Amino acid sequence: CSSDLCRHISVYSMYTEDRNNRKQEENYMTDISVLDLQNLRHLIGGFETTHCKMQDYAHEAQDPQVKQFFQKSAQSALESKQQLMKFLQ
Repeated sequence: CSSDLCRHISVYSMYTEDRNNRKQEENYMTDISVLDLQNLRHLIGGFETTHCKMQDYAHEAQDPQVKQFFQKSAQSALESKQQLMKFLQ
């Protein structure tokens, strides 16, 4: 579920390393501290896990209201993950 996240973080890590090595002042994305990057990774991973679990729960639910609740929760987690991923682009 989280291979996309790992790819984004890996690309960002190479990007910041290359940027630091060159020490050039160009128009790069906003600097994100290592702590912020770790926090983003943690939050994105959590939302990815929640999204996957809620989809599974919705698939297994028999009651239509319960199924709808889990589907909405899965969609909300996915949207939150996508919003956080924007910080890595």
